[in-house]
Amino acid sequence: MLGVRQPAEWENGVIPGSVLRFVAGLADPVDWLPRDRAICRSGHRAAMAARILAGAGCPIMTVDGGGVEDALRAA
Repeated sequence: MLGVRQPAEWENGVIPGSVLRFVAGLADPVDWLPRDRAICRSGHRAAMAARILAGAGCPIMTVDGGGVEDALRAA
């Protein structure tokens, strides 16, 4: 899973095993970025990340709209 929230937001919780990369840092995607899911706080930045990566030929399969906080509460 690719977490694309701002670095300051990571202090509020991170989904274990996720790779953290702020959406603004995706202009030059690298091969090791996960492509299975993208998540942020509300889904907006995750959708932006999916568009950026798709434009670079690296599509993301799923954008989670519920957000990290919701996912952590559900775990």
